[in-house]
Amino acid sequence: MQALRGVDLTSLQTGQDNIRNVNCCPLAGLSAAELFDASPAASEFTGMFMNNKEFSNLPRKFNVTITGCLENCTHSETQDLGMTPAVRWTDGVSGFNVMVGGKSGSGGMTVARPLDVFVEPQVPPAWPRR
Repeated sequence: MQALRGVDLTSLQTGQDNIRNVNCCPLAGLSAAELFDASPAASEFTGMFMNNKEFSNLPRKFNVTITGCLENCTHSETQDLGMTPAVRWTDGVSGFNVMVGGKSGSGGMTVARPLDVFVEPQVPPAWPRR
């Protein structure tokens, strides 16, 4: 466990009905197939709910993927919340397309639906970080 903590990995949020650990591209920051490295955004997102009781004991587990990878290695369409790389055409800013409602567990697969929303990869300063 100490070795995992030494590289910022944890087993917290891996059980019960809560927001699970955020999935990212395993080659984030290294792959030529990524629009940008989404690891900082995923880390900030994780910091908002880790050890925060407000996000525990949910009605069901909640799976999230945040990626800058163009190869869909995280299968964003099967997640409750999927954020995939995009470029805003008006100004060329890199960010995320957002999709919600996917699942791959019991009862069969449901494909997440796109929200037609663009999100920049930054966390507003007003968001609490735990």
